[in-house]
Amino acid sequence: MAGCENRDLDTAGHGPICNSKWAYVRIIGSLLVVRIGGFQPPPRRNPGAWESALPSRDPIDASSRLASPTQTHLRSPSFPLPAAGKFLTPKITLMPPRLRSLLLSFLLSAICSPVFGAILTLREDSTAHTLTVWREGGPSPILTQNAGPEFRPYLHPIVAPDGKGILTEFSPAHHKHQTGLYWGFTQLNGRNYFTNPDKTHWRRVSSQAVVIRGEEVKWTTLYHLLDAAGQPLMAETQRWTMRDTGERYLLELEWTGEALIDLTIGEYAYGGLFLRMPWRAGMEAAIENNARQRNERANNQRAVWIDVGMKVDGREDQAHIALLDHPKNNGYPLPWRVDGQFGVGPSRATLGVWKIAPGKSATYRHQLVVYTGTFN
Repeated sequence: MAGCENRDLDTAGHGPICNSKWAYVRIIGSLLVVRIGGFQPPPRRNPGAWESALPSRDPIDASSRLASPTQTHLRSPSFPLPAAGKFLTPKITLMPPRLRSLLLSFLLSAICSPVFGAILTLREDSTAHTLTVWREGGPSPILTQNAGPEFRPYLHPIVAPDGKGILTEFSPAHHKHQTGLYWGFTQLNGRNYFTNPDKTHWRRVSSQAVVIRGEEVKWTTLYHLLDAAGQPLMAETQRWTMRDTGERYLLELEWTGEALIDLTIGEYAYGGLFLRMPWRAGMEAAIENNARQRNERANNQRAVWIDVGMKVDGREDQAHIALLDHPKNNGYPLPWRVDGQFGVGPSRATLGVWKIAPGKSATYRHQLVVYTGTFN
């Protein structure tokens, strides 16, 4: 793939950056921070003396990738002019923020272009109640969104980026209620939507393909969560975006729950986004978070991200799904559920009871990176 092949997420988990050429962005970006003006007489000092206040080691803020330090000043050495015998110094001032951002955007585009590798297509099947993502010219879908009218929405299967192995599992024997990659509360007004994915708890309102072709595809699902009498108490919207670099997928979820009545989410050890990969006893697998807590030690621990690696059927190495929390999520960084079969998910409910008033909503964002090979 032309452009950046070694890519990773920025430190805030907002999006991909190009590691292999990031050093060049730092160097050139620091030059764009300042502009050179005319000359002006310096203050009195010893001729030829150097003065410098060094800029920050990281002139580009990693959280925004476009910001720059506001307290950076560079001064160059004085030097004599033969005719006048006086000492002059360059006048260096900060470049206007808008121009600086435009130039840095252009720089990043030039270095990291093309941003993504594969062209994706989103296909909707109203009979099967699915939305499937296809690589251009591919023989089969690489991801399937299931959106049945009387069943919880979920992603399954997700195929490894290199085509070797399925990375999600539907209804395993050890947890029959789990459905690949999905969202479910355990205590919502006293009802359990995590272990009850059927029509007694869920009703589809709509599913829609939003962007059907390009370097990214987008889709949404809208469901009502039902009370014991079959009446809706929450409107749940999932907005998904998928990109494909060829070596990895980038999935982004924006989940919004709108309260149709007073809602209380009770304290519980898990509930929310959850990933079930196809683990079997004896299978090579590992979980690790950003604090380098592994496997069961990562359970109930707050973390910015967590990575699940597993040598699934059809592979000679591991396939990985890394899940990232978002800095704007309430409770960030959230605690993570890690069960004995390598199922994982962030859980706001672990932190205690929280409420949503009628007409109000709560939004949570997460990003997932799907890749293969060595843990990265």
